[in-house]
Amino acid sequence: MEYQNTLFVEQELVSEKNLKSLVETCKKYAIFDISVVFPYDERAKPLPKSTDTLTFTKTILFTNSKHAQNYPKLKKEHITVLYQPDFSNEKVEEDIRKMCEKGWCDVIFGLEQSAKPDGLHKKRHSITQVEARLMCENNISFLVQQESLLTYTENFFALNRLNQMKHILQKQNVKSGTLSFVRKISEIRPLTKASILDKL
Repeated sequence: MEYQNTLFVEQELVSEKNLKSLVETCKKYAIFDISVVFPYDERAKPLPKSTDTLTFTKTILFTNSKHAQNYPKLKKEHITVLYQPDFSNEKVEEDIRKMCEKGWCDVIFGLEQSAKPDGLHKKRHSITQVEARLMCENNISFLVQQESLLTYTENFFALNRLNQMKHILQKQNVKSGTLSFVRKISEIRPLTKASILDKL
């Protein structure tokens, strides 16, 4: 899947009351591919039927490694798997390492969103050299949410964290870019292929 050419949306946006508005907005911004994101532990609703101009696919979202062992089954069904760390989990750093080590997702995003400050000798929730190598070996991409880029330009902490990770990711040849994942139709914007990592 070309992540930067795809709009990821929560399943509520393809409900009967929202679908028409979603389709019109995508047409306005020349968006042709929509992937509906379903949390693994929730029952997935049927996807809308694809049209000549709009294709709907299914994506699963993991926030921890609890259900991640099901990744091989999902890949057999050609379903993309996103992993967004849950920073309320005390063992989130162990989760991040495990997801990289086992290769239980296609994309990791949201690492720079942690509000937890760095320690004296440790950069919290950042990608290490070992994790980046594992990501490369397991073909896991690192993406930054397009909708958050404007806020990051005014957030030194987030930009600094991205800058730290940029050099590690590049050194280990990890694929990186932007991910457009919206929860409201008003958040939809034209998709961009430009990566904030290239601008740091």
